[in-house]
Amino acid sequence: MAFPDTALGVRVELHLAGAWLDVTGDVYTESPITITRGRPDEGARTDASSCTFVLDNRTGRYSPRNPRSDLYGLLGRNTPVRVSVAPAGPDGPRLVRFVGEVPAWPVRWGTPHDVTVPVQAAGILRRLGQGAAPIHSALRREFTHPSRTSVVAYWPLEDGPDASEFASALPGAAPMRVSVPGVRPAAYSGYAASDALPTLGEGALTATVPRYKLTTETALRVVVVIPQTPPEREIPLCTVATTGLAARWTITLRPDQRLSMYATALGGLELVRVIGGGDTLAGRRLTLGLDLNDRGIATDWRLYYLDIDAYTLSGGGRVPQWSGTTVPGAHGRITHVSMGGGTSGELAVGHVVLATRLDAYANTGSAMVAWAGEGAGARLERLAREEQIPLDSTGRTGALATRVGAQRVAALLDLWQEVADADDGRLYEPRDRLGLAYRTRATHYTQPIKLALDYAAREVEAPLEPVEDDQAVRNDITVQRSGGSFARAVREDGPLSVQPPPQGIGRYAEQITVALADDTQCAHVAWWRLHRGTWDAPRYPAVSVALHQAPHLVGPVAAVDVGDRLTITHPPPWLPPERVELLVEGYTETLGTRTWEIEFTCSPGGPWLVATADHPEYALAGPDAVELVADADTTTTHLTVRTTAGPLWPTSTQSPGLYPVAVRIGGEQLDITAAVPGARPGEQVLTVTRATNDVALPHRAGAAVQLARPALVAL
Repeated sequence: MAFPDTALGVRVELHLAGAWLDVTGDVYTESPITITRGRPDEGARTDASSCTFVLDNRTGRYSPRNPRSDLYGLLGRNTPVRVSVAPAGPDGPRLVRFVGEVPAWPVRWGTPHDVTVPVQAAGILRRLGQGAAPIHSALRREFTHPSRTSVVAYWPLEDGPDASEFASALPGAAPMRVSVPGVRPAAYSGYAASDALPTLGEGALTATVPRYKLTTETALRVVVVIPQTPPEREIPLCTVATTGLAARWTITLRPDQRLSMYATALGGLELVRVIGGGDTLAGRRLTLGLDLNDRGIATDWRLYYLDIDAYTLSGGGRVPQWSGTTVPGAHGRITHVSMGGGTSGELAVGHVVLATRLDAYANTGSAMVAWAGEGAGARLERLAREEQIPLDSTGRTGALATRVGAQRVAALLDLWQEVADADDGRLYEPRDRLGLAYRTRATHYTQPIKLALDYAAREVEAPLEPVEDDQAVRNDITVQRSGGSFARAVREDGPLSVQPPPQGIGRYAEQITVALADDTQCAHVAWWRLHRGTWDAPRYPAVSVALHQAPHLVGPVAAVDVGDRLTITHPPPWLPPERVELLVEGYTETLGTRTWEIEFTCSPGGPWLVATADHPEYALAGPDAVELVADADTTTTHLTVRTTAGPLWPTSTQSPGLYPVAVRIGGEQLDITAAVPGARPGEQVLTVTRATNDVALPHRAGAAVQLARPALVAL
């Protein structure tokens, strides 16, 4: 037998000592288990999932520091918990409804016979939001990634404006210190892949390189920002001291704002001299590189740079370089690195990295531009991998990814949320494992119905209360790209337009800043948000289902997740008769011994039903403007219409299989079954089936004939 003829089979488990322990017998059944997932309404951010239940603690079993407990030493902060049900009976499959963590074990008592632990478990978002320290810059994260095993020294130079020295990002290494006064910490903040960097002025910085195992290869990288004003004389940019025959390698900037490099022996003998040609570097942001390779019979060297501003995530960039060979033994262990040493002005420096392999910086180009232009889903997946957080990411095959801008220095959750905001997707927590999930915007377009409820069949619990308000109305939207331009979209006509009542509802303006990759995206985002913000339909914030009263819905309801499509047919007679289209934003479910109730938090689903070429309902595009030529009573089945904009309705011969087509005149829905030419140009006679929504109305000449399910082309 199945639920509700048998108990729901609720099971609560704790993950202890590497295995799941069933503690259901200690859960008070008179206090139902409540689970909440998703976001509370259309405009809010996703909250951490939660699960509440009460444990019997009369024996002290769930007091973590009680040595008499069989769980002593096992219970602790963020103990994993899992809640599941078996609606098909004890031999049927179990459905996991929640996986999370128990952050605390509060003991409550009134008498020795009334001792409980009210558990408030939560998803991973709760823990990730605690403290919410900003993650490091894109470059710092890249150069300190565990995979970069050959990096032996690294100074980001991202210290604050009051810094007196610049810390190493690698543990145990000495800081880079000011060797000549004049350095201004955190004076340059115009590089998206980095936190603020120092400018050198007339000063210099010097660091002692930690002793490392010498290999035949050495690779140095450093970021420099060249000012527009050229130096009066040649100035050193970066100097490294080595134990090799070439005791000093110096990269300089000349007055013509081109590079030079010199390598000299201890006695001053010049072993290498290169005068860089190519473009002037005035105002350029560069990643400079110096590679040394000891081949035994000679030492190879290479000087190169990457122009950061000319580099793109998709296309890369050119690498001007100069290379040559010098004496054997010129390569040695790097002992010191210095930045500056002349009158450098507003020249900024940062991210001084030393490695013992020439391929140490492979695939760092994307981080160099802070991943600007990365797809929304790819950004979320990469950050999740870097932070070792499980992420289920769902996209739509063939859909273009929303490209996002440079990755900021911000808290991890803020970075994830700004990606979701840019894409208009949904970030949430899966119910069957600890981690995160993401659905791109495109996965919500014209998706199959996940849950179809019939109000007349009592599949929806009262009250079903539509709300006609202005909570989500936005009819004047300005979208600003972070650090870039903007676009504005305004609804000038229609019932939710900016026109004053009664022509519209007045102006509801909104200005948002979105992390997009380029300015051309702003218009698309603005018009899409305007489409959603002026969707003329009531809201149904909550839809409740009692599965113990409708057990045939257990499977379909249990499968519904955040972002799924939900519909309600045959609403009560005091509501509009058409199908109610909703999008699930989240839900709260209550599990009892023989009861199971779910209340879905919903937003309007109509705006997401966009044109899809192969969809049976939303692949149609009708004439732009059609009106009745003559009055029609409630029984008329042949309507003469005039098309005033766009093409005429095709005849059955022209488009066999097209009809029937659902249209709407006022509050009545009709099906066109055939179309033939009328007596005058632009006129047609439509054969129709009346009142397909059970509403038959008379109509006056001039009334608009519109598609019942008009579809927008998604941007």
